[in-house]
Amino acid sequence: MDVLVDRVTHAVAGRMSLSEIQGDDLRERGHLDPFFKAECERHLGARPVARTLRSKDFPRLGPVDVVLERPRALIELKWAHGAPAKIFEGLWDALKLALLGPAHGYDALYLVTGASRGQWSNSESADLFRTGEVDTLEAWNRALVPRRGPNYGATVGEDLVIGAHGNRPLRAHPTLAVQTVTASAVADDYELRAVRISGVGSVIRWPTPEATPASPVTGGDLASVTLPPRVTQAWIEGTAPRLTSAAVEPFLRALRERGWSETDLAVRVRPHLPS
Repeated sequence: MDVLVDRVTHAVAGRMSLSEIQGDDLRERGHLDPFFKAECERHLGARPVARTLRSKDFPRLGPVDVVLERPRALIELKWAHGAPAKIFEGLWDALKLALLGPAHGYDALYLVTGASRGQWSNSESADLFRTGEVDTLEAWNRALVPRRGPNYGATVGEDLVIGAHGNRPLRAHPTLAVQTVTASAVADDYELRAVRISGVGSVIRWPTPEATPASPVTGGDLASVTLPPRVTQAWIEGTAPRLTSAAVEPFLRALRERGWSETDLAVRVRPHLPS
Protein backbone atom coordinates (compact mmCIF):
# COMPACT_ATOMS: atom_id res chain seq x y z
CA MET A 1 0.00 0.00 0.00
CA ASP A 2 2.88 2.39 0.73
CA VAL A 3 4.09 1.95 -2.85
CA LEU A 4 0.67 2.95 -4.19
CA VAL A 5 0.48 6.04 -1.96
CA ASP A 6 4.02 7.00 -3.01
CA ARG A 7 3.14 6.73 -6.71
CA VAL A 8 -0.18 8.54 -6.38
CA THR A 9 1.31 11.35 -4.30
CA HIS A 10 4.16 11.84 -6.78
CA ALA A 11 1.72 11.89 -9.72
CA VAL A 12 -0.56 14.38 -7.93
CA ALA A 13 2.39 16.66 -7.17
CA GLY A 14 3.28 16.58 -10.86
CA ARG A 15 -0.27 17.44 -11.93
CA MET A 16 -0.47 20.31 -9.47
CA SER A 17 2.85 21.68 -10.73
CA LEU A 18 1.77 21.39 -14.37
CA SER A 19 -1.32 23.48 -13.58
CA GLU A 20 1.08 26.45 -13.34
CA ILE A 21 -0.88 27.71 -10.33
CA GLN A 22 1.20 29.11 -7.50
CA GLY A 23 1.28 27.05 -4.32
CA ASP A 24 -0.49 29.76 -2.32
CA ASP A 25 -3.37 29.63 -4.81
CA LEU A 26 -3.77 25.86 -4.96
CA ARG A 27 -6.54 24.39 -2.81
CA GLU A 28 -7.54 21.08 -1.30
CA ARG A 29 -11.04 20.86 -2.78
CA GLY A 30 -10.25 22.35 -6.13
CA HIS A 31 -6.95 20.61 -6.83
CA LEU A 32 -5.50 18.13 -4.31
CA ASP A 33 -8.69 16.14 -3.69
CA PRO A 34 -9.86 15.64 -7.31
CA PHE A 35 -6.30 15.01 -8.56
CA PHE A 36 -5.67 12.44 -5.82
CA LYS A 37 -8.91 10.57 -6.52
CA ALA A 38 -8.27 10.62 -10.25
CA GLU A 39 -4.81 9.10 -9.77
CA CYS A 40 -6.21 6.43 -7.44
CA GLU A 41 -8.74 5.59 -10.16
CA ARG A 42 -5.98 5.38 -12.76
CA HIS A 43 -4.03 2.90 -10.64
CA LEU A 44 -6.92 0.89 -9.19
CA GLY A 45 -9.65 1.10 -11.82
CA ALA A 46 -12.25 2.62 -9.46
CA ARG A 47 -12.61 6.17 -8.21
CA PRO A 48 -12.59 6.38 -4.40
CA VAL A 49 -15.10 8.45 -2.50
CA ALA A 50 -15.27 10.35 0.77
CA ARG A 51 -17.30 8.52 3.39
CA THR A 52 -18.38 9.12 6.97
CA LEU A 53 -17.38 6.43 9.44
CA ARG A 54 -18.54 6.42 13.06
CA SER A 55 -16.59 6.08 16.29
CA LYS A 56 -18.02 6.00 19.80
CA ASP A 57 -14.71 7.44 20.97
CA PHE A 58 -14.87 10.45 18.64
CA PRO A 59 -18.45 11.49 17.85
CA ARG A 60 -19.69 13.77 15.08
CA LEU A 61 -16.74 13.25 12.77
CA GLY A 62 -16.81 14.50 9.22
CA PRO A 63 -16.12 12.26 6.22
CA VAL A 64 -12.77 10.63 5.57
CA ASP A 65 -11.46 12.25 2.37
CA VAL A 66 -10.42 9.06 0.55
CA VAL A 67 -11.79 5.61 1.39
CA LEU A 68 -10.23 2.73 -0.56
CA GLU A 69 -11.76 -0.74 -0.45
CA ARG A 70 -9.28 -2.77 -2.52
CA PRO A 71 -6.79 -2.39 -0.94
CA ARG A 72 -8.46 -1.13 2.24
CA ALA A 73 -7.08 2.23 3.29
CA LEU A 74 -8.16 5.56 4.74
CA ILE A 75 -6.47 8.77 3.59
CA GLU A 76 -6.91 12.34 4.80
CA LEU A 77 -5.84 15.23 2.57
CA LYS A 78 -4.87 18.81 3.42
CA TRP A 79 -3.41 21.74 1.52
CA ALA A 80 -1.99 24.07 4.16
CA HIS A 81 -1.58 27.20 2.04
CA GLY A 82 -0.45 30.58 3.26
CA ALA A 83 1.54 31.58 6.31
CA PRO A 84 1.50 30.67 9.08
CA ALA A 85 0.13 27.40 7.69
CA LYS A 86 -2.23 25.18 9.69
CA ILE A 87 -0.19 22.00 9.31
CA PHE A 88 -1.14 21.21 12.92
CA GLU A 89 -4.69 20.32 11.80
CA GLY A 90 -3.21 16.98 10.75
CA LEU A 91 -3.30 15.97 14.42
CA TRP A 92 -7.13 15.93 14.33
CA ASP A 93 -7.05 13.74 11.24
CA ALA A 94 -4.44 11.41 12.73
CA LEU A 95 -6.42 10.88 15.96
CA LYS A 96 -9.53 10.31 13.84
CA LEU A 97 -7.91 7.74 11.52
CA ALA A 98 -6.20 5.88 14.37
CA LEU A 99 -9.64 5.26 15.90
CA LEU A 100 -11.61 4.63 12.70
CA GLY A 101 -9.16 2.27 11.03
CA PRO A 102 -9.20 -0.61 13.53
CA ALA A 103 -12.92 -0.13 14.23
CA HIS A 104 -13.85 -0.54 10.56
CA GLY A 105 -11.17 -2.93 9.34
CA TYR A 106 -8.79 -0.53 7.59
CA ASP A 107 -5.16 -1.24 8.41
CA ALA A 108 -3.51 1.35 6.14
CA LEU A 109 -3.98 4.92 7.39
CA TYR A 110 -2.38 7.94 5.73
CA LEU A 111 -2.05 11.70 5.98
CA VAL A 112 -1.19 13.54 2.76
CA THR A 113 -0.48 17.23 3.33
CA GLY A 114 1.01 20.03 1.27
CA ALA A 115 2.66 23.20 2.56
CA SER A 116 5.50 25.51 1.58
CA ARG A 117 8.98 24.37 2.53
CA GLY A 118 9.33 27.36 4.81
CA GLN A 119 6.16 26.43 6.67
CA TRP A 120 7.29 22.81 6.99
CA SER A 121 10.52 24.07 8.57
CA ASN A 122 8.71 26.34 11.03
CA SER A 123 5.68 24.20 11.89
CA GLU A 124 5.05 23.25 15.51
CA SER A 125 3.65 19.94 14.19
CA ALA A 126 6.25 18.89 11.61
CA ASP A 127 7.03 15.77 13.68
CA LEU A 128 3.62 14.44 12.68
CA PHE A 129 5.05 14.07 9.17
CA ARG A 130 8.34 12.30 9.80
CA THR A 131 9.22 8.83 11.03
CA GLY A 132 8.97 8.47 14.79
CA GLU A 133 6.42 8.58 17.59
CA VAL A 134 4.24 11.50 18.65
CA ASP A 135 2.91 12.04 22.17
CA THR A 136 -0.63 13.05 21.27
CA LEU A 137 -1.49 14.94 24.46
CA GLU A 138 1.73 16.91 24.28
CA ALA A 139 1.05 17.71 20.62
CA TRP A 140 -2.54 18.71 21.47
CA ASN A 141 -1.32 21.17 24.13
CA ARG A 142 1.40 22.84 22.07
CA ALA A 143 1.18 26.62 21.93
CA LEU A 144 0.30 28.29 18.63
CA VAL A 145 2.56 31.28 18.13
CA PRO A 146 1.27 33.27 16.42
CA ARG A 147 -2.37 32.30 16.76
CA ARG A 148 -4.08 31.51 13.46
CA GLY A 149 -7.36 32.81 12.09
CA PRO A 150 -10.21 32.28 11.94
CA ASN A 151 -10.22 30.39 15.28
CA TYR A 152 -7.30 32.04 17.10
CA GLY A 153 -6.84 29.20 19.58
CA ALA A 154 -3.95 29.53 22.03
CA THR A 155 -2.98 25.87 21.59
CA VAL A 156 -3.32 23.27 18.86
CA GLY A 157 -6.15 21.55 20.71
CA GLU A 158 -8.03 24.74 21.53
CA ASP A 159 -7.89 25.85 17.91
CA LEU A 160 -9.12 22.48 16.68
CA VAL A 161 -12.03 22.41 19.14
CA ILE A 162 -13.10 25.95 18.23
CA GLY A 163 -13.01 25.03 14.56
CA ALA A 164 -15.10 21.93 15.28
CA HIS A 165 -17.71 23.98 17.20
CA GLY A 166 -16.86 22.34 20.50
CA ASN A 167 -16.40 18.78 19.29
CA ARG A 168 -13.40 16.81 20.56
CA PRO A 169 -12.38 13.18 21.04
CA LEU A 170 -13.74 11.41 24.10
CA ARG A 171 -10.93 8.84 23.98
CA ALA A 172 -7.83 8.62 21.82
CA HIS A 173 -4.47 6.92 21.54
CA PRO A 174 -1.72 8.34 23.77
CA THR A 175 0.90 7.80 21.06
CA LEU A 176 0.96 7.82 17.27
CA ALA A 177 3.53 5.88 15.27
CA VAL A 178 4.49 7.73 12.10
CA GLN A 179 6.28 6.32 9.05
CA THR A 180 7.39 8.59 6.22
CA VAL A 181 6.15 7.40 2.82
CA THR A 182 7.21 10.15 0.41
CA ALA A 183 7.69 13.85 -0.19
CA SER A 184 7.27 15.47 -3.61
CA ALA A 185 7.94 19.02 -4.80
CA VAL A 186 4.93 21.02 -5.96
CA ALA A 187 4.66 24.31 -7.83
CA ASP A 188 7.02 27.08 -6.80
CA ASP A 189 8.11 26.22 -3.26
CA TYR A 190 5.64 23.69 -1.89
CA GLU A 191 6.08 20.08 -0.83
CA LEU A 192 3.45 17.35 -0.65
CA ARG A 193 4.20 14.85 2.14
CA ALA A 194 2.62 11.48 2.80
CA VAL A 195 2.96 9.51 6.04
CA ARG A 196 1.45 6.31 7.35
CA ILE A 197 0.15 6.51 10.90
CA SER A 198 -1.16 4.11 13.54
CA GLY A 199 -2.29 4.37 17.14
CA VAL A 200 -0.01 2.90 19.80
CA GLY A 201 -1.37 1.46 23.04
CA SER A 202 -4.87 1.39 24.42
CA VAL A 203 -7.02 4.48 24.05
CA ILE A 204 -7.15 6.82 27.03
CA ARG A 205 -9.83 9.19 28.22
CA TRP A 206 -9.23 12.50 26.50
CA PRO A 207 -9.01 15.42 28.93
CA THR A 208 -11.47 18.28 28.81
CA PRO A 209 -10.76 21.76 30.13
CA GLU A 210 -11.58 22.04 33.80
CA ALA A 211 -14.76 23.97 34.43
CA THR A 212 -13.26 26.82 36.39
CA PRO A 213 -15.56 29.74 37.23
CA ALA A 214 -14.87 32.93 35.38
CA SER A 215 -13.09 35.56 37.41
CA PRO A 216 -15.53 38.30 38.36
CA VAL A 217 -15.10 41.40 36.24
CA THR A 218 -16.43 44.55 37.79
CA GLY A 219 -16.68 48.04 36.53
CA GLY A 220 -17.06 47.13 32.85
CA ASP A 221 -16.39 50.21 30.75
CA LEU A 222 -18.11 49.27 27.49
CA ALA A 223 -21.79 50.14 27.53
CA SER A 224 -22.14 49.40 23.81
CA VAL A 225 -20.04 47.89 21.05
CA THR A 226 -20.05 48.16 17.28
CA LEU A 227 -18.75 45.00 15.68
CA PRO A 228 -15.76 45.45 13.36
CA PRO A 229 -16.05 44.21 9.74
CA ARG A 230 -14.11 41.07 10.73
CA VAL A 231 -14.65 39.69 14.21
CA THR A 232 -11.58 37.76 15.36
CA GLN A 233 -11.12 35.63 18.45
CA ALA A 234 -8.49 38.03 19.71
CA TRP A 235 -10.97 40.90 19.43
CA ILE A 236 -13.63 38.86 21.28
CA GLU A 237 -11.24 38.07 24.13
CA GLY A 238 -10.21 41.71 24.44
CA THR A 239 -13.74 43.10 24.25
CA ALA A 240 -16.11 40.69 26.00
CA PRO A 241 -14.67 41.00 29.54
CA ARG A 242 -15.08 44.79 29.41
CA LEU A 243 -18.80 44.78 28.68
CA THR A 244 -21.24 46.16 31.22
CA SER A 245 -24.06 43.81 32.17
CA ALA A 246 -26.51 45.83 30.07
CA ALA A 247 -24.26 45.52 27.00
CA VAL A 248 -23.96 41.72 27.03
CA GLU A 249 -27.27 40.78 25.38
CA PRO A 250 -27.02 43.40 22.58
CA PHE A 251 -23.48 42.17 21.97
CA LEU A 252 -24.65 38.55 21.63
CA ARG A 253 -27.57 39.60 19.46
CA ALA A 254 -25.25 41.44 17.08
CA LEU A 255 -23.09 38.33 16.74
CA ARG A 256 -26.17 36.19 16.03
CA GLU A 257 -27.14 38.62 13.29
CA ARG A 258 -23.69 38.05 11.77
CA GLY A 259 -24.46 34.33 11.60
CA TRP A 260 -22.88 33.12 14.84
CA SER A 261 -24.60 29.99 16.15
CA GLU A 262 -25.38 29.27 19.80
CA THR A 263 -22.53 26.76 19.76
CA ASP A 264 -20.14 29.43 18.47
CA LEU A 265 -21.25 31.76 21.27
CA ALA A 266 -20.94 29.03 23.93
CA VAL A 267 -17.41 28.05 22.85
CA ARG A 268 -15.88 31.31 21.71
CA VAL A 269 -17.70 34.13 23.52
CA ARG A 270 -19.50 33.22 26.74
CA PRO A 271 -16.34 32.04 28.59
CA HIS A 272 -15.01 35.59 28.22
CA LEU A 273 -18.09 37.49 29.36
CA PRO A 274 -18.09 39.11 32.82
CA SER A 275 -20.03 37.13 35.42
